Amino acid sequence: MYTSLDVPRAVTLLQEFKKRYPFVNTELFRSKSLALLNKIPQETRAKKYTADVITATFPIWNDLKRQGLLMKYKSPETRKHTRNR
Repeated sequence: MYTSLDVPRAVTLLQEFKKRYPFVNTELFRSKSLALLNKIPQETRAKKYTADVITATFPIWNDLKRQGLLMKYKSPETRKHTRNR
């Protein structure tokens, strides 16, 4: 997981994830959002896809989208939540 969250919150998030999915190995890379904005395109150009999950502050998402580095993901949970409304 690449994140700009503070370390205690990010660690808690990964711990909760591991409780539900203990068979999934996790690693944490914490950085400021703007540093992630540099790291993600560099890794993409090198065809080195390390992060499966990225959390960061809003400003970088428009840049990543413009660079074509984001893909849509529709969670199966979305349907369950919209059905209950």
